[in-house]
Parts: sequence; structure tokens; C-alpha cells
Amino acid sequence: LSIFSFASFANAQTSQSIVDNIQNNIQVTLNPQYPKAGDTVAIHLQSYSTPLDQATISWIVGGKVIKKGFGMADFSVVAGSIGSKSTVTAQIVTTDGSTVTKTITIQPADIDLLWQAMSYVPSFYAGKTLYPDQGLITFTAVPNVSANGSITKSIGSYIYTWKKDGDVLGDFSGYG
Repeated sequence: LSIFSFASFANAQTSQSIVDNIQNNIQVTLNPQYPKAGDTVAIHLQSYSTPLDQATISWIVGGKVIKKGFGMADFSVVAGSIGSKSTVTAQIVTTDGSTVTKTITIQPADIDLLWQAMSYVPSFYAGKTLYPDQGLITFTAVPNVSANGSITKSIGSYIYTWKKDGDVLGDFSGYG
């Protein structure tokens, strides 16, 4: 009797490790990877350890099943407003009956880039100073990531990476 219960425990442990292995080997791809508010986000599931084209996949948004069927590894959802969070769950029932879930959280953000040319304009000039050839220009990034109408982090707590012609400007990149 004790051998039977040990075998049952070992078998249950193996089933759970199989489910964990399948879940870890399913990759999720978002396009665009960093969506803006109102963007249509294409979600794609891919796995080399289990055939997703033979699995039953349910796509759940906000607790409601939106799409369900065999091999439905692709799904699209519209991102909400800035700061909102959309949770999309893919529930996958494999050919051996194992149930695996993948949860994707989409939180759109946006950034404003402001620029100012270091140049001269005459007094009472009605326009903005323009960027002169071989002149200097200053950029400022203002993140628009909000929750309930307020900025979730102070502007100085973000990490910025500034690039010029593809090269990282290390002296200008970093916190704040």
C-alpha cells in the first residue's frame, strides 16, 4: 500500500513538472512590443515543446472568453488609454489534456520629446528659434505614464537612453 501511494505521488509530481515545462517553453510575442494608447496589439504564441496547432486555446480578456478554438495561437486586442492595464490570458489545453495559462499585461505609455535650438532670434520675433546648421539643440523627454490621472513615478526616476546616429550618448543617458 505504501508503494502504491509513493508511485501515485511520483506520478502527480511528474505531471506538474510537465505542465511547468510546457508553460516555460511557450513564448509570447507582442507587435508592437511597446504599444501606445489605442494601438492594436497582435499577440502570437509559439512553442517548440508542444504542438499549439492541435491545442485548444482560449483567449480571455477581463474575465470573458473572447475567442476559443483549435490552434488559435494569434490574437489581437486594442490597448486602452495611457496608464490603463489590460490583462489578456491565453488558456491552452494541450493534446495530452494538460492546461497551461499565459498571462499578458498591456499598459500603454507615451513620451513627448521637446526640443529647443540654441540660437538667436530678434526681439519680438513671433516664432520659435530654429535649428541652425552646425548649431546646438537640446531635447527634453516627458513621459506620459499615468494611473488615475497622476504620473505613477516621478520624472527623475525613469532611466533614459539617448542615442545619436545609433550610438548611445553615455554622458546624457541614465536616471533623470
